[in-house]
Amino acid sequence: MLLNFIKADFKEDLLVKKYLELISCGAKTSEILVLVQNSNLKKQFSDKVLNQINVDAIEKLQIHSLIDSIFVLFQYLLFL
Repeated sequence: MLLNFIKADFKEDLLVKKYLELISCGAKTSEILVLVQNSNLKKQFSDKVLNQINVDAIEKLQIHSLIDSIFVLFQYLLFL
């Protein structure tokens, strides 16, 4: 889901809401990939999700900054 035309604050709230909706429908956090621009936005998104989630235990959130995603892709390519 790409949301370039919506104000930043509303966009983040909408993405957090959609992320929590996917988890409540049974999706695992390992099946949902979130890419953000930098580590500050990564922390903000993670904090909002963890503050609003109503699940007792969850897997590690797959939220990556652009630099993280390049590193993950590089690791994946090395182990093919």
